[in-house]
Amino acid sequence: MSPRLLLTSSSSAKRKTLHNKNNPLQNKTAVISCTMSNGGFVGSIVISKHGHDKDCVYVIVSVVDDKFVQVANGENRPLKSPKRKNIRHLFVTKSRTAATNDLEIKKAVKEFKKGGGV
Repeated sequence: MSPRLLLTSSSSAKRKTLHNKNNPLQNKTAVISCTMSNGGFVGSIVISKHGHDKDCVYVIVSVVDDKFVQVANGENRPLKSPKRKNIRHLFVTKSRTAATNDLEIKKAVKEFKKGGGV
């Protein structure tokens, strides 16, 4: 085999692995990006999938654009300085909150963690 064919076959195998239909985190991105423009996910409790804050729980506080949101957790990320996150790096749970200040966000995140999450 030529190196080019070998590279093509390995990249297609990689592509199949990345696009697994049974992966619940994989199919959420399309749904999120379609509804981000109307701010429908503000107040949703999310879990970070990537980065140094992997597995941290946040609340979406605002939508920046089609790709980014701002998240806060009430502790090290308060409302006055929310973290900007790529929506592809977040897992949106079914839980929502109507929190309007840091104390309420902190309480919602704590209850989410205590309740076992998703």
